[in-house]
Amino acid sequence: MTGTEIGGIVSYRWDGQTYSLDAQGYGSQKAIGVDLDPADPSNAVIDNLAPRLVEGGLMAVPVAAGVALLVVGLTRRRRWERRQLRTAPETGRVLDQEFVSRHLRDLRQGNPNGD
Repeated sequence: MTGTEIGGIVSYRWDGQTYSLDAQGYGSQKAIGVDLDPADPSNAVIDNLAPRLVEGGLMAVPVAAGVALLVVGLTRRRRWERRQLRTAPETGRVLDQEFVSRHLRDLRQGNPNGD
């Protein structure tokens, strides 16, 4: 809703009736934003950017933190597996390729024990 301020008093119309409220420190402005409750239009406040930014921040910061935690959690296992693959040759925790080939050949030939 838009009101007009003259001499520190904002006047605005709602549903054919004129209402007013004090607006100290704004000077005379032809258009000033007014937030009101349609159920009680006499209970209005001047629309201000700072409170809207604070309210938005109070909602956006926790949501962004939750999304960041979710991304970190979902990528943690993949990063751990990649790290294990990189360090496996250095630590000797890799199966010998010849053993793997021989064991697979034995399994395919129907000799599960390798005898």
